Amino acid sequence: MTKAELELRDLRLDLAILDAMFDKWYKEEENLSGALNMKLIKQKNMELRQKLDAWKKRAEERKRLSKRAFEHGKKLREAFEKR
Repeated sequence: MTKAELELRDLRLDLAILDAMFDKWYKEEENLSGALNMKLIKQKNMELRQKLDAWKKRAEERKRLSKRAFEHGKKLREAFEKR
């Protein structure tokens, strides 16, 4: 065996480094595959629109819940002040 073959045989690879490099490559590939897929783009845009519509429709509910939480906190502060 030559010196180079012995060095290659004794070479140890840290699996954590390899795993991190693979994860980075996989995420990049996944992002690129989605960037060119028109079906996936349309689906994600539709999901975003649905989320925004639902968020807009719940504006009154969020306002009501905020007011209820404020009133509840106000009552708690009054009760603590009395004691």
